[in-house]
Amino acid sequence: MQVNQIDSDGHVVRVEPWQSNLVAATYDCSAQAHRCLGVSPAQFRKYLGKNSTMKNDLKAEQLARKALEHGLFFDCNTSSLLPTADSTELLVLIVDTLQQFNYAIFHKKNIETGTALRYALEEGNRLKAIFERAKAQLPNKLASKITVIGWEDMIQDNNDNGKPYHVYVDAVKEQMNQCNKFASNVTRVCQAFVSARKPGAQLLAHQWALLQLYVFHELPVLIRGVYFKSINYSIILHPTIVELESHHSQECGHQRDAIQVLLDCLRQSKNTWWEQMHLESNNLGALAFDIQLSHALSNADEEVKAIEHLSDAFVSPSIDASSNSPIGNSLSRPFWLTYLVFLLPILANIGIWLLTTWTVFGSIVSLVIAAWLALWHSILQKGKWSRRGANSIVLGTPFRFPFGDLPSMQTCQNGYYLNKIHQQLGHPKVYRIWMGPQAALMLAHPDSVRQFWNQHNERMIERDVKLGWPLIMLMSQGLGFKSYADRNRINKYFHGSFASARMHLFETHIEQTVISYIDKILANKPHDTLFDMQHELKYLAHDVGLHLFCGAHATEYLSELHEIVEELEELMSITFDAKWLNVDGIHRLLPASYRLRSRISSFRARFMTILIKLIDHLNYDNDENDSVLARFVRDLNACEITFEEFMDTTIEGLLAPTEGSAATFTYTLILLAQYPHVQAKLRESIRHLGNSFDLTHLHNVHYLDHILVECQRLYPIFMFNVPELASSDMVIDDICLPKNTMVILDVVSLNRNENVWPQALVFKPERFETITEEQRKAVHAFGNGRSRRCLGEHMIKAMHKLLVAHIVQRYEISLPEPIETIKRKRRPFIYVPEQLLHFTPL
Repeated sequence: MQVNQIDSDGHVVRVEPWQSNLVAATYDCSAQAHRCLGVSPAQFRKYLGKNSTMKNDLKAEQLARKALEHGLFFDCNTSSLLPTADSTELLVLIVDTLQQFNYAIFHKKNIETGTALRYALEEGNRLKAIFERAKAQLPNKLASKITVIGWEDMIQDNNDNGKPYHVYVDAVKEQMNQCNKFASNVTRVCQAFVSARKPGAQLLAHQWALLQLYVFHELPVLIRGVYFKSINYSIILHPTIVELESHHSQECGHQRDAIQVLLDCLRQSKNTWWEQMHLESNNLGALAFDIQLSHALSNADEEVKAIEHLSDAFVSPSIDASSNSPIGNSLSRPFWLTYLVFLLPILANIGIWLLTTWTVFGSIVSLVIAAWLALWHSILQKGKWSRRGANSIVLGTPFRFPFGDLPSMQTCQNGYYLNKIHQQLGHPKVYRIWMGPQAALMLAHPDSVRQFWNQHNERMIERDVKLGWPLIMLMSQGLGFKSYADRNRINKYFHGSFASARMHLFETHIEQTVISYIDKILANKPHDTLFDMQHELKYLAHDVGLHLFCGAHATEYLSELHEIVEELEELMSITFDAKWLNVDGIHRLLPASYRLRSRISSFRARFMTILIKLIDHLNYDNDENDSVLARFVRDLNACEITFEEFMDTTIEGLLAPTEGSAATFTYTLILLAQYPHVQAKLRESIRHLGNSFDLTHLHNVHYLDHILVECQRLYPIFMFNVPELASSDMVIDDICLPKNTMVILDVVSLNRNENVWPQALVFKPERFETITEEQRKAVHAFGNGRSRRCLGEHMIKAMHKLLVAHIVQRYEISLPEPIETIKRKRRPFIYVPEQLLHFTPL
């Protein structure tokens, strides 16, 4: 039954029990007087930001203080507030660890690598500090009754009959499997939970499983109460912050009603499961109440204003001209001429000072303007490349200070920014954009690409690729960042394991890993399940490639390596989104750059530690281990590459491409669903293989190769390739290009050129059955067409064949609803699909 109270400050307090009146009437609270204030960080989330303002801090402390007061003065027999606090203890339990499920479900933080837990603990620690400050504001007599702990503090205390908390969680899971009524009530609670936090959301299978796990971990506390320091806190008070008539309040009410039905169902069953929870048959368990605070923030703005205007109390009193002071008497005299003569020298000095200052200031401003104009002219001149034999210059975008086209490229979510510019300019073969203050020539037609490579000599370029200091610090010794000679040397060494002729050594591992991923994702799932394959396949290429890079023994560190991949993704996101942070010289003035340097150093040290552990475990006499790391250790005394080159190439080739590889696989599956006739043709071409086949059987199924290259043509994951620098003055499409000009391939425009690809926006793998030389040069799936080739090209092709063939042979792939084009979202430097899929077993 709902009870509305008015507290001592005149604020409305609504009390909502989590149990029926029948249960509450038969409950003896005299022996269960200890109370626990169960505080969910989600209720305070709007005030817990890392950049929280003083106003938010005051509001949060005020709310926390109110919650503590209500916890101390609450009477569980009448569901009301007492005039004075009794002598019971109040335990404040910050439910922080459980919020990792919330972050994983609704904020897409990875729970397996601990990212979701890190966010939850950071939020919980900030909330603990707020309640500690609120506690300190109470009288000592009241503050001494309060203890503030986190969820892990309760778990690790282990004073609950000597039983660890997970025993009770397991008992809840067992009840879920044995009792259909209990299972349906848990489902109802989960549905109410989703409606309260994200109305209308459709959870995927793994998200629904995480939500059930959240309920399982919370139920033992709601049933038995909280045990801490040998005290049972059986009165659970849950402060919520809502408006009386808000939509959120109504949804929270639905969630509370669902939990009430679930708890009452358990109390009425009293089966052997109740004994597993170590409760006597006459014990009804804990009582829980919502304490809904409304309009409790009315004084927060006034408190902020009081602090902001505190200095007003120290303002000097104004001078009264009519007083007896000498100044007052002087001002009252009529002899103004005396004072004018006295003030003239002072005014003259002030004037001279102002004139001098203005002259100096004007000179500085003039110099700055002159330097600015000279710089602006110099920048614009860089991009005014003329046409040979014509009085015109190259088409392109205007320069926008200070970063040119980079901000638009950074904020583009679908990867079509350059293709849109290409269309707006009238589909030229080449055009100019601005990569910061540097002009770059974009190649958008196979003819211009051919002309560039005919004149460009990679051996003449001695400088390494420069893509900002964070990337240089992350992996500057990697294969893709090196000049021609060093790139060839490193590439040759790694191809000792990665060349197509060497793939047979790893085929069994590739087949086993791919099939296990398919079974883990799709087997024994409900038919109506929607799958986010970009998420499900994220680590597939990493887990396969780990064997080639580091050997089979490296799988012992798989979980830690996944965490490292997550960390690398965050670092690359910061790098990709940064603007001033990437500017040489200026970045040294920014505190954020030093924090980033520290994180990169920590990341590299962590990965190096794993590599050293792997080297220590290697059997140096085992010639069967043909991984790059094993070969590197065996050849250590006469090795062609350094340890830094091996490490950075491994970061570049193993850790960084996880999202990109998953995107290529997922684009293929979506296109097969979007074009059912292509899916049917592929299924027919492999029908004779049955359900048991390997890479050897797929070697001659060329339709699979055509599907991959057509997918990469239609939906390339990159907007552009790694920039090249013109090795000499050259002419491309009649544009006179000076030496050292940045040259970039516009991948999307090349791949979708209507003059080269008839029906360019249609998925037609058959077009690659007969391909012209011009079309061959227009596809840039695994590199730039020359020496910059993807190290894992043959591995990805093998994985793609196995994955697509096994899925198509066993499942019908379909879309929840028809689409015209695949929706994409931005990841660091790449663009991945955002589309759910159905898989129906055949």
